[in-house]
Amino acid sequence: MALVASTEQRTPARILLADDQGDILDALQLLLKPGGYQTKVVTQPSAVLEALQVDDFDLLLIDLNYTRDTTSGGEGLDLLSQIRVMDETLPVLVMTAWSTVDLAVEAMRRGASDFVQKPWQNSHLLEKIQAQIARHRDLVSQQPWREEELREAREIQLSETQTSLSIADVSGKGLPAALLMSSVQAALRPLMLELIEPQEVCRRLNRALCEITLLGKFVTFFYCILHSGDGRLTYCNAGHNPALLIRSGGRVETLSSGDAVLAQFPNWPFSQRAAELHSGDALILFTDGIVEACGRSGDPFGEERLVKVAAQHSHLGAVQLHDAILAAASDHCSGRFQDDVSLVVLRAN
Repeated sequence: MALVASTEQRTPARILLADDQGDILDALQLLLKPGGYQTKVVTQPSAVLEALQVDDFDLLLIDLNYTRDTTSGGEGLDLLSQIRVMDETLPVLVMTAWSTVDLAVEAMRRGASDFVQKPWQNSHLLEKIQAQIARHRDLVSQQPWREEELREAREIQLSETQTSLSIADVSGKGLPAALLMSSVQAALRPLMLELIEPQEVCRRLNRALCEITLLGKFVTFFYCILHSGDGRLTYCNAGHNPALLIRSGGRVETLSSGDAVLAQFPNWPFSQRAAELHSGDALILFTDGIVEACGRSGDPFGEERLVKVAAQHSHLGAVQLHDAILAAASDHCSGRFQDDVSLVVLRAN
């Protein structure tokens, strides 16, 4: 009796390349051919949409500029929006020679999966392509049971009784930091829809970020769920500034679970803690741009001042308390914040 060996044959990945410069398309095809990728090339945004209507692809690699002497990326951004109407999950890797932080962030907001600047490094571009295709194929393979899982979750969960809050800060500045924060937002959205526990949100988000984040880059992150029925607050703090729980009488509690930052330790065992919000209590989430705002003498605003201001104005509504904290920090640094500032205030009725 003959034994027949069977191995799974995966079809070659198909990539749609879009650029108005023939030499760019030629270079990309030469780069991708040794990897066994099948490519189709187009030179106009309209041709991208036409190709998507008749063919299936594992990845789109598109330029943002299709009119010579135009550097705004407007055509590519509009194309991204149209692609996302047609397909919400297809990976779209965008590239341009005129990259700015604002352009990269807007591209990610409109649905880009990642961003590459021209001229590219071959090894770097191939890594991004491989990662996006692998993630897409894994998503496609899991789609049937994920849809069933979400359907069951919708039937049993009482989403109107739970409120999710989060705040994050990325190390560094400029384009890499902006892209990393966009990745955090994109990965967090589906996790929030599942209404899973904060420690599980941090665990999954951390694993996803560890796969795509450069060494030395990290994200601080605070995530919590407020159960409006009983005022119970469950939270996980991944290396972020401790959230402040301001009791109605002015007493202040800090919320920190002592966990590591995201994107550094893929197997970190995140934990979570719980607190209770009573009528009149306020929850304050903030980034270090507030506490590190320095005055003329170089002294930072500091957490101690933040706590003092919050306690003094604990009787105010959420909006007024928010404005009072920002005004105090701004007065301290004469309106010259040295870092981005984010502040979230939640008041319990």
